Amino acid sequence: MEKTQLTGRIVTPDDPDYEMARTNNNLSFPKFPKILVFCRNVGDVVNALKWVQENRVPFRIRSGRHSYENFSLVTGGLVIDISEMNAITYDQENMTVKIEAGANLGLVYPRLWEHRSTIPAGTEKGEFVGTASSLRALVRPLTDIGSPTKIVVKEVPYIKAVRFFDEPSGNLPAHRKRSGSFLKRPFPAEAIKTMKHFLENAPNENAAVWNQALGGATRQISPSETAFYYRNAIIAQEYKSTWSHSTEEPQNIRWIEELRKALSKYTNGDYVNWPDRLIKDWPTTYYGKNLKRLQAIKKAYDPSNLFRFPQSIPLPSDHNKR
Repeated sequence: MEKTQLTGRIVTPDDPDYEMARTNNNLSFPKFPKILVFCRNVGDVVNALKWVQENRVPFRIRSGRHSYENFSLVTGGLVIDISEMNAITYDQENMTVKIEAGANLGLVYPRLWEHRSTIPAGTEKGEFVGTASSLRALVRPLTDIGSPTKIVVKEVPYIKAVRFFDEPSGNLPAHRKRSGSFLKRPFPAEAIKTMKHFLENAPNENAAVWNQALGGATRQISPSETAFYYRNAIIAQEYKSTWSHSTEEPQNIRWIEELRKALSKYTNGDYVNWPDRLIKDWPTTYYGKNLKRLQAIKKAYDPSNLFRFPQSIPLPSDHNKR
């Protein structure tokens, strides 16, 4: 049987653009793939998946470059990059949009704004929609309806968003570390004192605690209805730091890990988009009581565990061995 050939834009270590192609948003924990395939259609993705199976080569799938632990890269293996699959198709009549998984928010938000619409998504223009081949999302007009015939566009929030997205801090590659937790109730005085102590002794001026308010529509869906478990939390709290030189990495990582542990008695879990390779029981930490259902889905659709990385959903048997 003839072996599958890779298609799409192929980048290897011998190519002049290899360094740019392999570089993620996080410069720490560097990885050096043997091949990167920039797919331009579904056929390219299928060929890449067939190729890695036939050649028994480890692989990762990358839609954006915001894997804070660089799980979307693999040394010596193949990266299936879908960032060039970025078509955005707007349906004015049905108020829906079809977005390919490689379309980053820097493309999505301006495209939707042409129709004075948006979707609830991230805060950095380099973030991508996701790893599905496409999605159909409800599009909410940014309007006030004064009467059935009069629509007033809210322009000010959009202007603020543009300025926010122009800030380079979250979009330029840098040495980074992230972790986090959820708060179900306001911090007591002792927890605030602890957090204050860590911030006063931070390794640099970029080390911070970032709180994102939850509640509202988040709680309209039961924690068991989707993979996101922490719908009853009031805050998603991120511990973050960036630094300039690799020699600063140990103290920054240590600061974040010690901060997370010191506040753990007041918090729950961690947000899977702020992965932390140092969390021991990360499956439960990320997914809570939804883990078993996610494992059942994994077993049904990927029983051979083809799609895996250091913190992918484990098969039930693998998790029991932990």
